[in-house]
Amino acid sequence: CAPFLIEEIRLVRPRLLVLVGIRAIAAYESLRGRSYKGDLRSYVGRTERWRGVTAVFMPHTSGTSRWLNRSETNNRRLFIEAQRRLRAALRRAGVVP
Repeated sequence: CAPFLIEEIRLVRPRLLVLVGIRAIAAYESLRGRSYKGDLRSYVGRTERWRGVTAVFMPHTSGTSRWLNRSETNNRRLFIEAQRRLRAALRRAGVVP
């Protein structure tokens, strides 16, 4: 499906892609010709530009995911940084004031 998604991105010209969870991030990496690094922590709290689009990496916040609540990590801090970057990207894209 990657060629269809790339074409859709070209046609729609989104300003922002919000990649929520491992599957979305892995699909995005595949689309870019890269492989998923296998560690959500290396993505959450980051943004990058690709083909004029800002990609924001977020964890999945479902109740079944324990990623946010692992006490031995600073995942919650990464999530807060991801939220901050998403708000900033939404402002730059003109989506929110």
